[in-house]
Amino acid sequence: MKNVAIIYHSGYGHTRTQAEAVRDGVRSVPGVHAALIAVEEHADNWEVLDTADAIIFGTPTYMAGVSAPFKAFLDASSDRWARQEWKDKLAAGFTNSAGANGDKLATLQQLALFAMQHGMVWVGLGLLPGNTTSSGSAEELNRLAGFLGAMAQSLTDLGPEVAPTTSDRRTAEHLGRRVARIALGWQGPHRAQRHGGRGDAGGTGMSAALTDPDPVTRAEIERTLACYFDGLHHSDTGLLAQVFHPGAVYATATDGALTRLTMDEYFPVVDARPSPASRGEQRHDSVVSVHLAGPVTAIAVVTCTIGPKHFTDLLSLIRVGHRWQIISKVFHYDLDTTEEPTPCPT
Repeated sequence: MKNVAIIYHSGYGHTRTQAEAVRDGVRSVPGVHAALIAVEEHADNWEVLDTADAIIFGTPTYMAGVSAPFKAFLDASSDRWARQEWKDKLAAGFTNSAGANGDKLATLQQLALFAMQHGMVWVGLGLLPGNTTSSGSAEELNRLAGFLGAMAQSLTDLGPEVAPTTSDRRTAEHLGRRVARIALGWQGPHRAQRHGGRGDAGGTGMSAALTDPDPVTRAEIERTLACYFDGLHHSDTGLLAQVFHPGAVYATATDGALTRLTMDEYFPVVDARPSPASRGEQRHDSVVSVHLAGPVTAIAVVTCTIGPKHFTDLLSLIRVGHRWQIISKVFHYDLDTTEEPTPCPT
């Protein structure tokens, strides 16, 4: 199943009508799912956008450009731009205004340039202009002669139940259908590596499934890991609660039997023990490796020492909102037999 996200802003309902027509076009293609997102709700839908195979952007044309709420969304995507999380996704756009022209081309150009900065692949309308002869009709598709995206006109004295016109709605539906059809055959970001790519490890593709993070992403993950190390060294569950997701699990089988704790069970253990810092222990923290399985999923291998135990932790991380959190901790430890063992887990 391919996923197409349609994110839009509508001041008076007309661009929403256009967005719904785009959605209907996407839905008409078997094997493609459409998600319609009002731009006011973008903060709750980053994951939908991040995992989509294509994103179609829609906004009214206000003062020769995108509307202010839509521009705020474009600016809010800058952290994804820094990590190029949307690179190689498909992109397309649509816009609406009261005038037949209304400088709608400038808005579509702004959307296309935005997509180019993200490294996305733009899909145009793919229609010849309609209503260009004396025998033509305003009911023909692409009557406003747009090529970069779908254009629509909504007269100011007509409500969204009437405007945009039927032909403009059908043109928007065509755009959605075109993007959906192209998405069916589109590999998209990292898809060739995750599905069907042959890695070096016996042809299983596993080595190709993990990638090195870009510098910005690695720095974000390492900030989480630094807080994790600080929390362990000082037995500070307040710090640990910042880096562990509330649903995280802790597991080890080093002693021969599985120990599995929730965070509600793990944190009291940490609170009850003397901290390594209070015992004057030197820190031996290190990050062995960090790899990404996707834009919001990572695995880190780290080591640390607490008392006589030398730990190797496998930390699975997910990006929730604007921060990375540990969702699982699986570890092994070796004992330094020159010291008295301690029963306290990390």
